[in-house]
Amino acid sequence: MLKEVFYFLKGYVIIKIEGKFPERFLNVAGKKKILIWDVQSKSNGLVCKVTAKEFSKVEGIAENCGCTMRVLGKIGMPFSAKRHKKRKALFLGILGFAVTVFLMLSVLWDISITGNERITQQQILDLLAQSGIRRGVWVYGIDKTQACNEIIAKNADIAWIGIEIKGSRAFVEIVEKVPKPYIEDKSIPCNIISTKSGVIENMQIRSGVPAVKIGDAVFEGQLLVSGIADSTFVGLRYLHSDADIYIRVWHDKEIDVPLYKINEVPTGNTKVKYALNAFGFHLPLSFSKNVDFAYYNTNTSWWGIIEKKEYTEVLQEKEMISVQQALTEAEDAFRTEMEAMGEVLQITKTYEKQTGYLRVHFTAEVLEQTGAKREIERETNGENLTS
Repeated sequence: MLKEVFYFLKGYVIIKIEGKFPERFLNVAGKKKILIWDVQSKSNGLVCKVTAKEFSKVEGIAENCGCTMRVLGKIGMPFSAKRHKKRKALFLGILGFAVTVFLMLSVLWDISITGNERITQQQILDLLAQSGIRRGVWVYGIDKTQACNEIIAKNADIAWIGIEIKGSRAFVEIVEKVPKPYIEDKSIPCNIISTKSGVIENMQIRSGVPAVKIGDAVFEGQLLVSGIADSTFVGLRYLHSDADIYIRVWHDKEIDVPLYKINEVPTGNTKVKYALNAFGFHLPLSFSKNVDFAYYNTNTSWWGIIEKKEYTEVLQEKEMISVQQALTEAEDAFRTEMEAMGEVLQITKTYEKQTGYLRVHFTAEVLEQTGAKREIERETNGENLTS
């Protein structure tokens, strides 16, 4: 197939050699290294093909070998161009089409990413863009090695990255680093101090000397377990304190809750805008710059280097809700917020009804874990650890 395309672009001539010894013609042409192919034997000679460039040479060879030569056809781009040399519009169209195809195949259209789990697709796309790999760039200007090195240097979670360009697509493979497990050095003496204020509910001390007991009220920064032990028989010792300590913490929050909710209803009206993103340029392909909708949703998609943005108009309708529904939804949201801190034991609320909304005051009682280890500096006898 490739040979046929090559011969067509160069142009070739189909000739017929007639005479008593047409084989002599082939021998002489072979010695002169003239390319002849597709040789077919006929009853009164042979038919073959020769390139347009070497056609003038075979005429003399045929005459010297006592053969006659007839031209059966001239095929290829040079002959077609000669026949249609006055049709300039045709050639401009062909040239424009060829340039368009070349540009389409020389621009990066799509980026496919695999192997990432903790790192998001958007983070990787941003890193690639910073290294010059994005939709619309010239594929021949991409330095894959440099891009890989820059991306690994910028993101500590990437152990290896491979970039392969196939045509107008980039295939990116990511290997993420496996996080090293934290190994605590239990030979370092330390205290445990509180990270929040509350009332001690439960203590499980594995090492260290307790400085508080269950039921005590503690404040943030207070010493809970000491790593300094002193006894008559053993003397002064420095320990690595280790414990699980839980306290009751109270959280207050006041919020305004509207007595309505906004529903978005699609009208069915849409507007589509196209833009060309190539070689670092953003070229709008739509005449209208503004979207006339008051409220709308936007959906962006790509077709190669063509960006398509579809705007769907929506109407915002206000739906009134009951006081109980507003309180329930607000409490559910507050409970979800508190559950991120620990076990929610109780939630109480009070509210005042205002025009169009409720002013709600929430109080949550949450069982939370507290305690942070602070290394003991022996020369100060641990005094620096409670601040």
